[in-house]
Amino acid sequence: MPDHVHIFLSAPPVVSPTEIISKGAEAFDHNTIKKHEQMNVKLGMLDPLYYLMFSTNEKISITQIEGNWPQAPFPSREAREEFVKDWPQLPDEKFKQYFLDWEPRGEYANPYYPTPEIASEIVDWMEMLHNIDDALGLCAGMGSFCFKPAFHIHNYPKFISAATGMDLDQAGLKKTVNRSRNLHRAFNNRRGMSRADEKPPADHWKHRFPELEEKLLTDEDVRHLLEERAIRAENVQRVIEYAEKTGNKLVNRDTGRFLAHYRPGTATFWVEYAPAGDGFRVYNAYSHMMRILGEEGA
Repeated sequence: MPDHVHIFLSAPPVVSPTEIISKGAEAFDHNTIKKHEQMNVKLGMLDPLYYLMFSTNEKISITQIEGNWPQAPFPSREAREEFVKDWPQLPDEKFKQYFLDWEPRGEYANPYYPTPEIASEIVDWMEMLHNIDDALGLCAGMGSFCFKPAFHIHNYPKFISAATGMDLDQAGLKKTVNRSRNLHRAFNNRRGMSRADEKPPADHWKHRFPELEEKLLTDEDVRHLLEERAIRAENVQRVIEYAEKTGNKLVNRDTGRFLAHYRPGTATFWVEYAPAGDGFRVYNAYSHMMRILGEEGA
């Protein structure tokens, strides 16, 4: 038995003091997302990458997600071409074209470029790298939080295999990481966090685009999300059908969206959705191998 125990205490979320003070104190709490204060920077134009990083990552702090992708486009095509010549850390060669097309002004500039689909791919890649660093106990400054780092998605499997004896390839590492990320989200939801807690402050950007922001969080992004997490559309449909038939679902009173789960086999699937016309719109979905005992279809 150890002769001492380390106890780590975290600061209370910033929302607590404002609620305690009340009397309008909430009006001065401009930087809170997920009930924690984030970077106290107010910007001009909506940035689709940062909007997604703020809204969809499974961590509390935005600074634990951003990283390998430049924060702004390089001013000239020549500078961008030179930068992508030696960029082996990218998960796919198509990312080079994304960066080459990204311009400071014009059609291929913020807020409409990167497009929702491309922004989703870039953010998913950076989020994955941070999760790998956390699992390995590796400083993010050596992997996920800098330009062209020494450790990246292509050589991580080799280092892990050499250190552990595991027969791990890139596909296996991505599968493991997706499970870890989904567990993060599952625990967050079990503790009461929902999409309503994840929206950036209303005044974080001077120029906002509600329709684009909704597009960033739905439609193509959801399709990409399901593909990345290997969740088949029929499993999403099963969850919704089960929830609507049994009424076994949670409702977010702020957004009107439902959160439901169903276990058709060995995995439990969770879906965040809402009625839309004659059908339903899906906002998020994930799966894990945990089982909730005592529930039918769980």
